[in-house]
Amino acid sequence: MIQIRTSEQGASLNFRFGSAYISLKLYGDTGVSPELVLHIPCEQIFYLNSNQIDTFEINQIVSNVGQIGSIDIFHNGKKEDYWCIDWINIKDITTNKLFQ
Repeated sequence: MIQIRTSEQGASLNFRFGSAYISLKLYGDTGVSPELVLHIPCEQIFYLNSNQIDTFEINQIVSNVGQIGSIDIFHNGKKEDYWCIDWINIKDITTNKLFQ
């Protein structure tokens, strides 16, 4: 499970209404995850608002990457599409381990 807090600046309207999808990769001390797509539900108007925490569930199995040291988060949108993030929490629901 991934929780992301959008900053005060928020996300561009084009980005919030379907012009891009969000992906991330986890880099740990024992490996690297595949590209993980964060699906935004159909009710997108409620996602990526400024100063808001959004929760995304990863449905694919992620190999054990160990202690997460860094992540890449990216989108396939246009250059002018933006999303400003304050923080990201990643929780392994099988072990209840939280990475901040």
